[in-house]
Amino acid sequence: MCIHIYVEYSVLNFLKINSYLYHTLQVESELFPAMRGQTLLLRSVRLDEALVTSFMDRAMDIFKANTIGPQLYLNSYKKYSDLLNGTADHAVSAFLNERHSLQGFENVSGKRVV
Repeated sequence: MCIHIYVEYSVLNFLKINSYLYHTLQVESELFPAMRGQTLLLRSVRLDEALVTSFMDRAMDIFKANTIGPQLYLNSYKKYSDLLNGTADHAVSAFLNERHSLQGFENVSGKRVV
């Protein structure tokens, strides 16, 4: 879910920047004084162009491929979340407050204690 929000935010920012640059005079008008009287507007890219779409798709594939590793790394620590949120302390305290016997253990495990 978080990845999709990041992607949408990135695309919206790209569109916003692109819209601002659409009619902005470029540096070439200052670098080449002979061309100063001419309107030097470089056409900005649009998301519906095939080349831009191709690059965006490729970038998204790379982004998605690189987010799997960190997510798997974080998921490997989910089994320890009880230690962080205090649930483990409550479970251990509740277990220690109960009465336990070997007979009860045999009933639960189905194995005979020697």
